[in-house]
Amino acid sequence: MTGKGDGDMFEAVAALRSPGIAMQLLDKIDSPEKAVRARVIKALVAMGKDIGPDVVSRLGSIVGQGETDDDRSWYKLRNLMRVLGQIRYIAALPYYEVMAGWNQKRLKYEIITSCEAMQSASAGVVLSKLALDKDQEIRKGAAIAMGNTGHPDMIKFLRTLFDDPRSEKIILVEALGRIRGPQARDRLIDLYEDTTIYDNHGISSKEREQIKISILKALSKIGDDISRSKIELYGSKKKSGFLRKDKLSSTASDLLKQMG
Repeated sequence: MTGKGDGDMFEAVAALRSPGIAMQLLDKIDSPEKAVRARVIKALVAMGKDIGPDVVSRLGSIVGQGETDDDRSWYKLRNLMRVLGQIRYIAALPYYEVMAGWNQKRLKYEIITSCEAMQSASAGVVLSKLALDKDQEIRKGAAIAMGNTGHPDMIKFLRTLFDDPRSEKIILVEALGRIRGPQARDRLIDLYEDTTIYDNHGISSKEREQIKISILKALSKIGDDISRSKIELYGSKKKSGFLRKDKLSSTASDLLKQMG
């Protein structure tokens, strides 16, 4: 397996689903040749969940040694997580949770990517942890991934995160909009209408307005009759003020035009 030639051999090997061959493939998952790494990952993914225990075992061995920043360990972890994400092997998540507490930013991005690929609510615990990371980009990436899973059980995690002062609230709202469905819609409506949420967390009027604009946009993406009627209702409640443009009502009006 030198990476020279086409990938037919890797696909044929994967079809055999042999444990022995799987171990040989895993030995090459950090090959210095990019083409080999890519084909090994593809072959392992083709084996499906049958390969899951062996991949998790390799992952666990590396995680058990603690955090290191050498490139070889990084390539192993990254490629193992890519396989686990694509085969949606949630048994790996306890190791992900450990690594989520490590310092490497590039590793956290891979955890987020793998969790998103799993499309499982079980990944919500890990993503919630990263959604409160000290790094803003990691916080945003984790929240976006929660929405991209499209899993309705992520809604409870997103709502809990909204109450944490460290969370990226607009990103959380946008994530709810991507999940869609009646549960996400109802949660967005609650976040718009319940003023105590903003009062209890000391959210400024400016930030409150920005959050509510995001909620209106999220409701427009969901686009069902209830969402539309709520946008119409919120748009009709104009604030009075000399020479002050009401951003909420104007946003609602623009969104209704776009919805047709």
